Amino acid sequence: MTRRIHNSSELKEGDFVFFVYQYPHNPTIDYGIVVEKSYGDTWVKWLLDPNDRNEWDILNNLEQFSGELFLLKRDVPIDI
Repeated sequence: MTRRIHNSSELKEGDFVFFVYQYPHNPTIDYGIVVEKSYGDTWVKWLLDPNDRNEWDILNNLEQFSGELFLLKRDVPIDI
């Protein structure tokens, strides 16, 4: 199951996602898992985060991100 996500409202907790950054000279990717949906916010933990942070990022306003988000798998167990 792979489909492009245009709005964070399409996602739910346990969704495994793939992001392709659209930088002109250096395309970059990241994988993440949606760890929480609450009060209209969608929170993701990126797995390839170069800063090696143990933080979550908010995925609201996807149209402002420089890239494309794809759903790879639903209902992945979350162990955080």
